[in-house]
Amino acid sequence: MLVAVTLLLVAAAAALAARRDLGAGLVASRPGRPSAAPSLGHPLGLAVRLQRASLLGWGAGILVTGIAYGWIGPTVDAFIGQNKALADVLAGAGGGSLTDSYFAASFRIMALLATGFALQSALRVRSEETSMRAESVLATPVSRWGFAASHLTVAFTGSVILLAVAGLATGLTYGVAGGSIQSVPRLVGSALVYAPPMWLMVGLAIALVGLLPRWAGVSWAILAAFVVVGFLGTTLHIPGWVQDLSPFQRVPQLPAASLTLLPLVVISAVAAGFTLAGLGGLRRRDIGRML
Repeated sequence: MLVAVTLLLVAAAAALAARRDLGAGLVASRPGRPSAAPSLGHPLGLAVRLQRASLLGWGAGILVTGIAYGWIGPTVDAFIGQNKALADVLAGAGGGSLTDSYFAASFRIMALLATGFALQSALRVRSEETSMRAESVLATPVSRWGFAASHLTVAFTGSVILLAVAGLATGLTYGVAGGSIQSVPRLVGSALVYAPPMWLMVGLAIALVGLLPRWAGVSWAILAAFVVVGFLGTTLHIPGWVQDLSPFQRVPQLPAASLTLLPLVVISAVAAGFTLAGLGGLRRRDIGRML
């Protein structure tokens, strides 16, 4: 059935491609508004407009994932309790119940996925530069810091929004599926604890953009390594010291573990240092130059 559906979709795509204009679509583009919205006159408003579709898309994906994890939540004890290997993996998330350990692992996975948006958003500074669109903005009284900070604001704020969506979707679905609806605030807080590691990745991305722009894409490779550690670290028997290199492994694994603020403060400070270094480098180097 999957092969048949694939062939039908490929045939439909070929038929549509043969009919449409090259470089255009089957549906004609609608003319835009005669005048721009007032918010587009500010760099932050422009950044939000450019990235809102991406945020909505990532948010929809996190929402669906959170619903799936929340729906399974009430049956975790019965399902995982029969699988000793999987129970041992979840036990590494903390000293709580199997359900709490399951949610801790789920939020770590969703945070790693949501970091894809955070990196995409931060690297928008570089893509706007290489496409020569940044020059049009910087030709106005907007400073380099203002231009970059507008996109970074979307990245930092969007990270928190996606984590809140993950916590709400998981908690509400868990309550509807038979769990406790009173767990919603606790699960939202458990998801938000991953904001500092996501901010660190944003800071790392902008540091590369500002200091080593040609190497900005390395941030994706680093995220891929963190994903492997987060998903398969225990299964692949990756040494503990290697797993600890991931900031996502260093935060308190809520709700299975107790909250400790020191790791969150340290990771946030490192994120701030990377961000300031990147903004400083962006301020000094030539914009548009392929360094």
